Amino acid sequence: MLLSTPNGKRGFFHDIWHDEADDWHRTRVVASDVPHRYPRGLEFFRRRMPEEYFQQEFYCEWLDTEGGLFSYDDIESALSAGENVEAIQIGDDEW
Repeated sequence: MLLSTPNGKRGFFHDIWHDEADDWHRTRVVASDVPHRYPRGLEFFRRRMPEEYFQQEFYCEWLDTEGGLFSYDDIESALSAGENVEAIQIGDDEW
């Protein structure tokens, strides 16, 4: 059993959740699905968290990692299209 909230479109949990070829059973439960939740408690977090984090933690949204140069979907589209991806040189560092 795995239990988590999304942490960006990356990592083990993201890969397991989105891999349709495996035999995992997936159940998505968001804050509004929980009948005994405390609405004022949810509003407490909504007011204190950036909206993206709130959506990720309480509504299980798979969001792009903050600060990424390209979106996850753009990278996946480029790779599945078979485009040749090469490292670029910026200063003394190779990316």
